[in-house]
Amino acid sequence: MKYLSIHIIIRSIVYAIGTYILVFPAMADDIRITPRSITVDNDSLHLLLEMDLNAVRVNTLTSVSFTPVLKGIHKQLELPPVVVSGSKRFRFERRERALAVGKPQQAIPYRVLLDNRKTGSKIVRYQVAVPFAVWMGTSSLLLRQDIKDCCDVQLLGVDTLTRNIAVTPVAAVVPPTRPSLPDSVTALLPDTTRTRSVAVREPAVAILAAAPENYEMTLSIQPLAMADKTKQHVLSTVLYIDYPLGKDDVYPDYKNNRKEIGKVDAILSPLLAERYL
Repeated sequence: MKYLSIHIIIRSIVYAIGTYILVFPAMADDIRITPRSITVDNDSLHLLLEMDLNAVRVNTLTSVSFTPVLKGIHKQLELPPVVVSGSKRFRFERRERALAVGKPQQAIPYRVLLDNRKTGSKIVRYQVAVPFAVWMGTSSLLLRQDIKDCCDVQLLGVDTLTRNIAVTPVAAVVPPTRPSLPDSVTALLPDTTRTRSVAVREPAVAILAAAPENYEMTLSIQPLAMADKTKQHVLSTVLYIDYPLGKDDVYPDYKNNRKEIGKVDAILSPLLAERYL
């Protein structure tokens, strides 16, 4: 038993040394991870990297993963990894995923490159899009490198690709639409049979990516000139109506809408009291 234990320990040491000899020289050579573009379009952050992993070599039981990470001050987001895997390790991983029904799943790789005699180029065009959050605007782009063998996963290192990605959401111009007004507002609007009218201009709409929809609505009241009067008096105000993302109905109790609708009441109430409408 003693000789068997020593034999197992020696084999483990030899295997570990062989694994690191195969991996570490490659990690120090010509591995190039180049950020090509980082942009925000509508409500998504688009990331394009070029990964040259031709120098990575692993044995059949080992895999090395390259995981881009967006890291903010208090939050971080791991993106799908690119994995260079030996043939047996690839089969083991596939079997483990098939058996892990109902268990927490590991991140699905962006791409798995088998390192064998048939392997061609290991240049990967890494292109992903994730929902944009405000903290991402000043986050760092990191690259975490892990090695996995039969027993465990070990961290090889974390490199900084971009210290501050410095992106901001770009306003998306949406064709003007007339939002639906609540009953509390439409009830105050004039009847077409009366001598006064209320003109509601089409709202200028600008939606910021990854934020609730916000409409700027200008309400202009222009009393019609009476037969014995030539003067016109114009009252106007600007309403900032908040909409839940993907909705076009006005919710009076949503965010600051009740205060904004109150601006309409403040203008129309004196006019109704004086029977202008």
